[in-house]
Amino acid sequence: MPTKACDFRNGSSVVVLFTSFAGTDPHGLLLESANERNMSVIFSLPSAPVNYETHQFDEELLPAYYEWIRRVTIDHKTRYSRPYVDSCSNHDYNCLGSVQNGKRRTERNLYSTLSSYFLGDIIPLFNITKTHLKHVVSTGNIIHDTGKRFGVVLSIDLSRIEFNKSISAHVEGYKSLIAEQIANITVVQEGRGTGRGSYHWKTETDRQVRSNDPILQRILSFRKPYWSENVTNEEAFTGSNQELFRILGQLRDSTASSYSKTQLWLSVEAFEFLRDRPCLPVDTKSSGNAEIMDRTTKSRIDMALTASSAAGQKVVSFAWDPGFTCTSASENRTLADEIRGDLQRPILANCSFHSSDNRSVVVLGYKLQGETQGFTVDWPDENNQRHTDRVNGYYFELDYGQRHDRVPSLQYVQLYDVPNVNTLNSRGFVVVTADGAYHPCIFTYDFRIL
Repeated sequence: MPTKACDFRNGSSVVVLFTSFAGTDPHGLLLESANERNMSVIFSLPSAPVNYETHQFDEELLPAYYEWIRRVTIDHKTRYSRPYVDSCSNHDYNCLGSVQNGKRRTERNLYSTLSSYFLGDIIPLFNITKTHLKHVVSTGNIIHDTGKRFGVVLSIDLSRIEFNKSISAHVEGYKSLIAEQIANITVVQEGRGTGRGSYHWKTETDRQVRSNDPILQRILSFRKPYWSENVTNEEAFTGSNQELFRILGQLRDSTASSYSKTQLWLSVEAFEFLRDRPCLPVDTKSSGNAEIMDRTTKSRIDMALTASSAAGQKVVSFAWDPGFTCTSASENRTLADEIRGDLQRPILANCSFHSSDNRSVVVLGYKLQGETQGFTVDWPDENNQRHTDRVNGYYFELDYGQRHDRVPSLQYVQLYDVPNVNTLNSRGFVVVTADGAYHPCIFTYDFRIL
């Protein structure tokens, strides 16, 4: 009940916000742990209030929400700017301070470990409204006042199950968002784990979904049981992740110089929207997914990188626990362990001809083994007969990602010409496979169109 000092006049409108505190500051513990490991931390903001009748943001409560966010971020700055005393080894040359009992003691500023705040609401990229943009701008201005970066998470849906939204609708949404010049980071969820995105190549458009991604077919059948098991990629999707992220990357590049290097991050959905081999127990620490879902595989993660990672600056994934940490009845290794044990496997991320005048194949990828990395190139001759040739690379840019504002570990390799390249068909498609990689890269070309 209000005390005398908090009494309000008749007719006043008051918003009462209830919060809870368990006695331990989890944000502080996270910052301390990250600081000791020289890692940055991103805080997610609470979701905005929603009117449960309209399912839209509650305009009446939003002003109170923004004031709350402002106060929380001010508290973070005050709380975590206090010196944090840490101990580290004498051999840690990044740790400066007095030596006590063989340990070097230092004072660190935890607030510098906090790099960004992300909007707590996931925005549909294919349907960004003026209300969404107003919310993004209002929240972003509060975050920028703290001197921190501001990020927005965006969802895609290229499936025809529910919204049937085209690639152009997604692109227009992205244009409207970056035009506001408020989001330093745009994180785009790839949608494949929930059946809202697809990794099919342009050459696979008329093929059945199950022929190139049988797990995706099962997800589609789970979501829409009446759909035929023989549904094609074109029938199920308006486009592919490859096409969408390529355009988003180009759009981001064209505006990066005009607005402080806005970044595009790929968010990989590291799960399968199925229920036949779920990870249990589910979300016991309230840190990940809130419903039962199957864990995915390293091969699926690799395909996500092949399809979309070359377009952006970083790759992230949500729900570490339980998505990467659980086992199931059919898998006794966690996804994290599977990834650690397979870190050296090559992954292709893009492929093309160098140019219309230079028919050497150029690939982008990860963990490509330099001169020893072998490739197979499948290509069509002028009689439309296909040839398969083994080639290696001769020109390498191992720091390509760092120099071209892409994922830092992205590498560039230009391959030797295939034999008889002068007989190459003027149009067609090429399949490039890296020795040891799970998935190929496919590109189409038409030299008649210059």
